[in-house]
Amino acid sequence: MECDSVAIKLTLGNSKGGVGKTIISNLLSFSLIDQGKRVLLVDLDPQANTTMINRLKYDFSEEVPTIIDGINQKDLSSVLIELQEGLYLLPGDARTVEMERLVPAKNPVLFLSKFIEKIEGQFDFIFYDVPPTAYSTYLNNALGASDYFVILTEATKQSFSGISQFYSAAMAIQNHFNSKLDCLGIIINRREKDIANFKLLDETFEISADEMFFETMIPARTRIGKYSEHGLYNFSKSIYGLDKWDEEVKKCINVLLDEMLSRIGGVKVEATK
Repeated sequence: MECDSVAIKLTLGNSKGGVGKTIISNLLSFSLIDQGKRVLLVDLDPQANTTMINRLKYDFSEEVPTIIDGINQKDLSSVLIELQEGLYLLPGDARTVEMERLVPAKNPVLFLSKFIEKIEGQFDFIFYDVPPTAYSTYLNNALGASDYFVILTEATKQSFSGISQFYSAAMAIQNHFNSKLDCLGIIINRREKDIANFKLLDETFEISADEMFFETMIPARTRIGKYSEHGLYNFSKSIYGLDKWDEEVKKCINVLLDEMLSRIGGVKVEATK
């Protein structure tokens, strides 16, 4: 898999909600900035979960301009928020629904990409956070502006049922609008310790034999669930840095990131100056 864009642009999703795409996208972003990369988080979900999670950590105003303001001004750089060195956010809010009105009928899928092209040179990676609705304006525009997509699922049959619909939606974008769009694979989130239940899931969906599935699975951890309420890595730190629960999460996400970069093609992205 090769990427000829300035930034590597990714969408994580599933047509089923509650799979953890917002948290995982943000955790991957933190791992990347630890490597000296510059990362942009683009909040395309009208529920604005990425914006809310980062507001918990960085305490910026609820009155900041959002991505819709940037689109109306035809300049997304005017609404960029620098959260910390290397990490940036295009915030969203409930007004993101206006995108459905703003996209032109003749070019409904590549509308966002023309704005992203103007700013992507500032970043090494861009993550789009989208609502769990296949074929929506938000998902279509994220995929239209992406190089890769990743399907995130919980280790349950209900969550697995959303994989094919999301994949079909992405393939429709690839076939008709964005030929460079490629699938990196399927990541299993919240992998429970129940060996018997997972064995049944493995046998049904051939997880172990299917190369579409990432080898790295994210375990079910209470700490990851708490990030939605407290912000990522936003708990009391010891004199040694992150506490042991954060360290466990970070170690797993670093392994996942290594596999993701390997699937992209062993990419070694030089940090943007």
